[in-house]
Amino acid sequence: GQLYVVWVDRGQRPIYASSFNVRPDGSGEAGVPELDGVKRVMVTRERSTAVTAPSERAVLAVEV
Repeated sequence: GQLYVVWVDRGQRPIYASSFNVRPDGSGEAGVPELDGVKRVMVTRERSTAVTAPSERAVLAVEV
């Protein structure tokens, strides 16, 4: 399945929070460890978890 990375934005630059793969049934889940000061949570498709910044536009973005 596709690899997705969850990013948190505290007003400066997005920071890696976690990652997940989508299962064949279309479901997936990821945790966000700490939301203190977070202004936005974003999810991007990535080729690897070894990324330091999003490489694509967010497929999901939520204001916190």
